[in-house]
Amino acid sequence: MIKLVLFLYPLYFTPGENFFPSYPFASQNIYFNPALIGSEFNPSFTFSFLSTNLALTNNGLSISLYNDIMSAHGDSITKSLKESFFKNIGSSWKTNHLSYFSPFSFSLGRFAFGLRAIQGLILMLPEPWLRILLYGNELDKTYFANKDNTAFQVLNLIETRIGSGYGIFLDKEEKYRLIYGLNFAFYISGPYVELNEVNVRLNSYYDGITGDDYIKLKLDTTFLNFGYSIDLGFGLEYKKILNFSLGLNNIISNINFSKGITYIHYGNLDTFYLGEGIDFDTLYTDKLDTIPGAFSVKLPLILKFSTFYRHPDDKYRLFLIWEQGFKYTAFSTKTPRISLGGEYFVHPRIPLRFGFVFGGYEGLSLSLGAGIVSREISSINIGISQHRGILLGSRGISFSFLTEFHSTFKGKFKFKIMDSLTNKPIANAILKLTDKNNKKVFEGQSDVNGEIRGEIKKGEYKFEVEAENYYSKSGFVEIKQGREKEEKILLKTRFGYLTLYVKDRETLKPLGNVDVTVQYKEKTTKVKTDSSGILKLRLERGEYKFKFEHPDYMVRTESYKVESGVQKEVEVFLATRFGTVKGKVYNAQTLEPLKGQLEIYPEGKDSVIEKLETTLDGSYNVKLSEGIYKFKVKVSNYIPQEAYVQVIGGKESLKDFAMLKEKMVFTFRNIYFDFNKATIRPESYPVLDSIALMLKDNPTIIVEIGGHTDERGTRSYNKNLSQQRAESVRNYLFEKHGIELLRLIPLGYGEDLPIIKNAKTEEEHQLNRRVEFKILGEKR
Repeated sequence: MIKLVLFLYPLYFTPGENFFPSYPFASQNIYFNPALIGSEFNPSFTFSFLSTNLALTNNGLSISLYNDIMSAHGDSITKSLKESFFKNIGSSWKTNHLSYFSPFSFSLGRFAFGLRAIQGLILMLPEPWLRILLYGNELDKTYFANKDNTAFQVLNLIETRIGSGYGIFLDKEEKYRLIYGLNFAFYISGPYVELNEVNVRLNSYYDGITGDDYIKLKLDTTFLNFGYSIDLGFGLEYKKILNFSLGLNNIISNINFSKGITYIHYGNLDTFYLGEGIDFDTLYTDKLDTIPGAFSVKLPLILKFSTFYRHPDDKYRLFLIWEQGFKYTAFSTKTPRISLGGEYFVHPRIPLRFGFVFGGYEGLSLSLGAGIVSREISSINIGISQHRGILLGSRGISFSFLTEFHSTFKGKFKFKIMDSLTNKPIANAILKLTDKNNKKVFEGQSDVNGEIRGEIKKGEYKFEVEAENYYSKSGFVEIKQGREKEEKILLKTRFGYLTLYVKDRETLKPLGNVDVTVQYKEKTTKVKTDSSGILKLRLERGEYKFKFEHPDYMVRTESYKVESGVQKEVEVFLATRFGTVKGKVYNAQTLEPLKGQLEIYPEGKDSVIEKLETTLDGSYNVKLSEGIYKFKVKVSNYIPQEAYVQVIGGKESLKDFAMLKEKMVFTFRNIYFDFNKATIRPESYPVLDSIALMLKDNPTIIVEIGGHTDERGTRSYNKNLSQQRAESVRNYLFEKHGIELLRLIPLGYGEDLPIIKNAKTEEEHQLNRRVEFKILGEKR
């Protein structure tokens, strides 16, 4: 078994085994796609050596089947073992051997050179003829071999390859880059064998056997044959993160075998019958033509599509490669070959790799690999794969090895541009780098993450970062070879940030959809608060005037000063336009609550805006926008009353209505006069002022001012004194409060209408001394 493993399972490279740090970019691209030599992913210099890939896969014999065969009793191969073999192979047993050894390859800038030895072999043995070997000739069977199930080709090459790749940016931001490349290979070919044509048939009947064959074989056993091939490639890159490429290998190729020989064999098996005498001398006739002469071989055209993704911080990488050949040869197959792979750095210096292959000669393959990497200097990489099965079921295995040195000659940098106030990234910022001679060596624009990446030669550079609406910033940065320099640049905005929280002054609840007019110099802007009462503004440095308007609130104006790079928060309280008026309607004499109707008019207008009725306890409550209103109160059998009320937004006003009716009398004993005079004493003024207020609230009533004295003194004296005092009260109300004289009827009664007749005590005399107001009615 060990011998079989060593013989059948040499090494074959697949994308899960071996990703050196710049794969699939760097010097080895000269063998894959020359456009990738021009990739921005490439280090400035790479040198690979001792790169080895050897493989031999087959579609019939697995490790487990081989173990079963070797352990069979008596070294016999049972029928079940034979059928297991035939179950796997289909129409033919295919064995493919492809290997190369590259002593070295290197890339310098956009140029690459490589040297390698290649050996390829394809062997296809037809299933019918393998059955003859394992089962012997069976009757009623047709055994055949043709180009569909039979092939043999061996090609050995020593290859020298040179190539170059370039790229151009497709946009001003230098995000998208078109790459293209071309390479030329020169070959020295060793021995070559190819089964060019084959048509073999054997018919086995129950009573006879017949057959014929035709085989054409090309051969050159010399070691000095020469040839060439040309590869072409294209690709598209996005910001050193994503790459797509399309390669055409061997679009033009030719290998000339100057001392070639073509062998053509013709054969015919005459029909013979079992059980009869057979003349073996004439039974089979054949002819072999040997035709010396040069012939040429073209290498197979192979189409290769690849895509590669690298995490911005290089934590992991992902690959997809699709290869399509157009004929079955030692180097190609018509079956598409799709490779998926990736690598993840479990440690900055230790990547783990995995990969799968679908199709090609390998069928379903699993690959694993690892490496020890110095990202600035070198890497050593190993990997292993199994083909057409897993573990003991595999029918092929690979092991790869690669050592690589690389250097960038340049240093990398990553600038992250941030807002110093909000700490958010700034997109579309411009970074300029200039050398000591003030020559611009780099200019780039930040992405949506505020990042700008690039590569330049080592040295100290002056940087300047500019962004719209920000103050520029400059400084110096040192770039070291093979290192990445990270710089975080905080730009101070030319603007300040003002956040307004608009709220109800009384409830402190936020007010949404408030109209805000912002005035700065000669410019006026209108905005609104959001549903949460918040308005966020980015403003230039300066002093602004704000006007806040809402249908339900009083207009408010404020001024705020905005400083550059400063975030300011302000609470704005709006007073509601509405105020509340409440009060009671009652009998002015008995204080009994009255049920009545109220009509409310805006000041100076005759249109009623509100009508309401008092409750059973005579109270009312009404909400009105700020202003002055005229209230009219009507109660059945009472004189209508009206009054002006000022409503203040957000406040509560009280207004009671003391209702009057005809013949209602109000007696006041606390209106005082000088002794034996009609002069009103000052302590009486508050009482008279309250009477004036009542008269103003009832502007249509006419009252009688009745003066009464006690019974002491002469009748005529008392009558004259009471008349003078009634007139004094009338004059006070007219002169001090402007009550019309026509509404005030003074009448002195003297001692004619005492409360207590024949009063004896001072208290009884005091009751008789009084001023009475009697409601006479309304003026016409």
